[in-house]
Amino acid sequence: AYRGTMTAGLEELARRGLPSTVFVPPGLLGSDGFWWDRIAPAGGHPLDPDVRRHALEELTGRTPEVLEWAGRQGLAIQDLPQHARPVTEDQLLSSVGSETTLGAHTWTHPNLTRLAEEEVREELAATREWLAERTDRYRDWLAYPYGMVDDASAAVSEDLFDGALLVAGGAAVVKGDPVGSG
Repeated sequence: AYRGTMTAGLEELARRGLPSTVFVPPGLLGSDGFWWDRIAPAGGHPLDPDVRRHALEELTGRTPEVLEWAGRQGLAIQDLPQHARPVTEDQLLSSVGSETTLGAHTWTHPNLTRLAEEEVREELAATREWLAERTDRYRDWLAYPYGMVDDASAAVSEDLFDGALLVAGGAAVVKGDPVGSG
C-alpha cells in the first residue's frame, strides 16, 4: 500500500481496464516507510544481504525493531518521499476503485517463519478482520511477507484464508492446490 501504488499505479491500471489487488499491512499505514526502504543505501543500491538476513531472521522483520537496531549500528535511516511511504487508512479506502481489491499482508509485515503460532494467528486474523470490516473490496487472500512461509504459518493461513501466495514469486495456492498445476 505504497502511496505511489495507490495513486499513479492504480490510476494507470484503471485507465487500461486492468484489475488489481493490493496487499495491505494495516499496522503500517500512515508510517514513515518500510524498514527495507528506510535503511537501503542511497542512490538505489540494494540492501546488504547480511543486513537483510539479520533484519528478517533475528529481528523477525518488524519495522520498529529493525530501525532501532539499524540506528545502533550507525546505518543511515532515510527520510522517504511521499510516494514511497504507506498511505493512510483514509487514503487507502478512498483510492480503491471498481477494478481493485484489497488482500491481507499481515498486520505489521513480520517474517512469519520466525513467529510462534499464536503470533502468526494474531497477525493474520487482525488484518483479515480489519479489512473485512472496512471495505467490500476485500478478498480473502494473503500474500506472505518477504515471500517467506513455512509449514506452521501455511497451516494457520489455510485455516483463515481462501488462498495465499508468495509476493516474491512462486505458485499461488488455493486451499492446498497450486494454481495452474494441472
